[in-house]
Amino acid sequence: MTNRTTITGFVGPMNARKTLLLLDHISAAEAVGENVLVYKPEIDDRFSVDQICSRCGGSHKAIPVPSSTQGDLKASSSWILKDVQKQKIKPNIVAIDEANFFDDDIDEVATRLTEMGIQVAYTGLNTNYRGEAFSNGMRDLMSISNKLEVLTARCSYSADGVHKCGAVATMTQRLKNGIEDSYESPLIVVEKFVTDQGKQPTYTYEARCLEHWSIKGNRPKKDLKFQKPEL
Repeated sequence: MTNRTTITGFVGPMNARKTLLLLDHISAAEAVGENVLVYKPEIDDRFSVDQICSRCGGSHKAIPVPSSTQGDLKASSSWILKDVQKQKIKPNIVAIDEANFFDDDIDEVATRLTEMGIQVAYTGLNTNYRGEAFSNGMRDLMSISNKLEVLTARCSYSADGVHKCGAVATMTQRLKNGIEDSYESPLIVVEKFVTDQGKQPTYTYEARCLEHWSIKGNRPKKDLKFQKPEL
């Protein structure tokens, strides 16, 4: 007989307080003496290499996870499982920041952790800058979450550079040198606030409402696989 513990997810666009809520979740657990292991993708070095940080303030020590064989821009989900298994003290909770940057084994790893009696909590972007499901792993992880908070932010669009829209934002806008990016760009580009002496473009992300979210080019349409033949 197999029992599972819970999987809790905090998902949504940029600036939706996802990491802040994860930090609150961790803090509440540690306040009652629970052992929490926190992981983050090694590639995400925007604020710190070995801490998860909220834009709203607050941080926590985290274990950086190396790249996966799925690609250098994906962190290895199975590495987390192996690291947990070698711990002398079994954690009560495994917390994962930016689960969208992990490979497509992330849902299976989360499931195996819960079967070991370990709770899982995570943050992540539910959609990418193209407005599509971020990854198969992220989509599957969300589908098996027992508690899923889909968060919203406030739209950062400004027509005059001063006044921001402020409407409910559900989309993540990628800007390349301050201009909306295109469908042809790589799917994963880690935010870079400073250019490399003008040699590399600056990529930034904002939360946008549907009215002000935009992307260059036309979305490539997928084939419909289950059409009935015409009579």
